[in-house]
Amino acid sequence: MAGGGGFVSLHFCAFEEDGQWVGRCQELGVSTCAETRAAAEAGIVEATTLYLETLEDEGTTLRDIGSRAGLTEAEFITLIR
Repeated sequence: MAGGGGFVSLHFCAFEEDGQWVGRCQELGVSTCAETRAAAEAGIVEATTLYLETLEDEGTTLRDIGSRAGLTEAEFITLIR
């Protein structure tokens, strides 16, 4: 990511809702849906990757992502270590 240095841990989950499978990245608010759990899991990884690539192209930093995820400065520093 632009402004580099550090890592951000992202958590993905998949769950069934109204007859479809939903894949979600809680930290970024990215979601996708599919007919199967496997497709939802693959879809959320792809959607999150595209989202992060777009942020990078726009010059968004890791700190910006932490802020969007609602992290405090202390939580952000802990997260990227």
